[in-house]
Amino acid sequence: MGFIMDGLEAEAYDRTYSDSRLITRIIGYFRPKLPLMIVVAALIILSSLLDTAFPILISYGIDAVVASRTVQIIAAMLSMLLLPATCHSLMSIHPVKSSAG
Repeated sequence: MGFIMDGLEAEAYDRTYSDSRLITRIIGYFRPKLPLMIVVAALIILSSLLDTAFPILISYGIDAVVASRTVQIIAAMLSMLLLPATCHSLMSIHPVKSSAG
């Protein structure tokens, strides 16, 4: 696997940057889009939390159905299953347009 880095030795004219300088530069490039990046990060965290909570809610729902076997509990369980699937389908049908290009 040594051939991957073949010819990539540092040249005498190559610049060297510190990590802090590179990070400052990258942050400068993303600063105009900072509000959007914060929203995206928050949505990713929210999505992760919901993906984690969904199986737990399903297990509670199954326990409730087994314990009571009433029509209301079964209807609530079905709505808990159908609502996220419907939302996912709607979001797949109408994709968000990119601002690029």
